[in-house]
Amino acid sequence: MVRFGEEVSEQLDLIPAQVKVIRTIRPQYGCRNYEGSGDEEKSAVRIAPMPPRMLPQSSAAEGLPAHIVTGKFCDSLPLYRQEKMYRRLGAEVSRKNYSGSFLG
Repeated sequence: MVRFGEEVSEQLDLIPAQVKVIRTIRPQYGCRNYEGSGDEEKSAVRIAPMPPRMLPQSSAAEGLPAHIVTGKFCDSLPLYRQEKMYRRLGAEVSRKNYSGSFLG
């Protein structure tokens, strides 16, 4: 038998968005040398600093605001529709929280 060609078929599929919780674990260390010294500069317990964030006072990582802004300004999706989309994905993202924080 001799192969003389092929037939190709393609399908377009969409893999839905995923919502992830990104945990930052900061170790705590204790030092007995500074215990009870009363010096606020040299505390007996120290915690590793937080890594820098785009929105320091927000619980949103960088991808969420980018997705919301793209949806609103590039795709003309109102915030109430985006709120429903996130709820279907299992995330409670209130438009009241993000409408004032980074959409100005």
